[in-house]
Formats: sequence, C-alpha cells, structure tokens
Amino acid sequence: MIHGLKDKALGAAALNDNWQYTTRDFTLVTVPGADHWVQEDASPIVTRAMQDWLRRPLP
Repeated sequence: MIHGLKDKALGAAALNDNWQYTTRDFTLVTVPGADHWVQEDASPIVTRAMQDWLRRPLP
C-alpha cells in the first residue's frame, strides 16, 4: 500500500493496524508530501516503491 499522508479522504489514522487484516506479506509506504492521488503527487517515489516490491524475493 502506498499512502499520501496529506490524504484528506483517508487520513493517516486509517493506516492503523492494517497489517492485522492481512494474511500475507504486507508492505506500507507512506509519502509525507502527497495527497490522495499519491501517484500524481510523488510519481518517482511510487515508481521506486513498486519496482522494489516487484523485485523482492518471494516467500
């Protein structure tokens, strides 16, 4: 999950305990300067996070 911390629709508190609702590996990337449309506000960070996630070893 990639989340812009300035998101007005889903505030930072919405991130609390997300990992408790997953049964598999969970990655959370927060972007302090980005809003709801994090892919537009911080595209280099989003691209890098996705590339890193895709390159990770599978369990």
